[in-house]
Amino acid sequence: MSERSRKCAPRLRSRAIGGPAEPRSWRAEQGATSARGGAGPTLRAGVLTVPSQSRLLSSPHPSAVAQQNQLCPFGCYIYGLVLTGRDRHAEARAALVRSCNAYPCNWGAWLALLALCTDATTLASVFPGLEKHWMRDFFEASASLELGDNATALQRFLDLARRFPGSRYCAAQVCVAQYNERSFEDAASGFEAIVAKDPFRLESLDVYSNILYVTEEAAALAHLAHLVVATDKYRCESCCVVGNYYSLKGAHETAILYFRRALRLNPSYLAAWTLMGHEYVELKNPSAAVEAYRAAVNLNPRDYRAWYGLGQTYELLGLQSYALHYYKRAAALRPDDARMWCAIGMCYESSELGRNDLAMSSYRRALQSNDSEGLALARLAKLHVALEQMDEASHYYRINLRRLEEQGAMGEELLEALCFLALHAKSTGRLDEAEQHCTRLMDFGGCVEPALLNSTLSSDFLLAPLLSAGRRRRRLSA
Repeated sequence: MSERSRKCAPRLRSRAIGGPAEPRSWRAEQGATSARGGAGPTLRAGVLTVPSQSRLLSSPHPSAVAQQNQLCPFGCYIYGLVLTGRDRHAEARAALVRSCNAYPCNWGAWLALLALCTDATTLASVFPGLEKHWMRDFFEASASLELGDNATALQRFLDLARRFPGSRYCAAQVCVAQYNERSFEDAASGFEAIVAKDPFRLESLDVYSNILYVTEEAAALAHLAHLVVATDKYRCESCCVVGNYYSLKGAHETAILYFRRALRLNPSYLAAWTLMGHEYVELKNPSAAVEAYRAAVNLNPRDYRAWYGLGQTYELLGLQSYALHYYKRAAALRPDDARMWCAIGMCYESSELGRNDLAMSSYRRALQSNDSEGLALARLAKLHVALEQMDEASHYYRINLRRLEEQGAMGEELLEALCFLALHAKSTGRLDEAEQHCTRLMDFGGCVEPALLNSTLSSDFLLAPLLSAGRRRRRLSA
């Protein structure tokens, strides 16, 4: 050891024993605090001195400090989170609004404020207190998306994408809004472009995997699963993508394993709870499905998919009243979704409730919501036949027939519409029209039961069995 090191060693040793030297600015601040009679602890000569309890109690409460606008933006943010945890939501919103106005670039404060705006009324009460800033535009677009106003959210995020052309976040949110509006092709192409530009970005790829699952793009979903696992297999989004891949393959137990892994990484990951409920429904495990769906709605009461899943589960159990309740909750969140109204109509139509009038009203509401699957048309036609209202039934069968022709669909639904229209035209004396429908029936490479065509028009003909293709051909040749 050099002579200089020996001289410095005792000094260093004494500092190590007595603690680090106090910064000069910190000592000056403590002296100023003591001179003002502050209640904070002081450190002198290595000894920590704590003030008495009476002096601590005389210090101002954080709420008083916040009301006097003495907290910094991040202090207001933390204070808002504390108030949220204590269910003092009005005060929490006020604190978070102050934080967002003072430092708008803290996106966490905006997200915490968004979580407290559970409906449009609360959101409208928050807007007057927010100052104009470009971060507020992001907040308004995210709020529209969160509250289910997908058309408005899509337009706002498109505007933001034009203002920030390099933002992957804006592009991904546009795809999410398109997915919510069931524009799967546009959303899938948008996600594909995002992955091509930034293959290491995992945010929102769980939504992309949902699109590939619904459209049954097995090859693309497998490629996406390999990509996310190679990037980071310990991310919630990665586990969700892999779970969707195994679900599409029919390996529901393995899919549940990955969804549970995602929940171990983040117990508040909403998508995993909902998807796991779907898997339990596939495995005919209603109790576990109900538990998963209830965990999802507890995390986010605005998740219509979880409410809809609860309705499906109780419908499978034969509890139509419970199913109807949950379907109505889902329809309240998605009033423009035809699937919700069709589910409500089928509950009313069940033997337990037997309210065909309310079922028909629900199906008509589904038609107003652009029922692309045509379920409402078919159910309305059958209900009118059951009520012997043949003209109304013919009206809905004609609309359904046009829809099936536009889609190029072939199947029993098309045969059913042609059979009814042929019989109805015959019974009303429109023989040329009846001949046209019968000719179209023969184009299927077979025919229906002759007794069906020759019978009088009744509600029972819809239940007549269809014969095999070989037997139909023999009857045609005869």
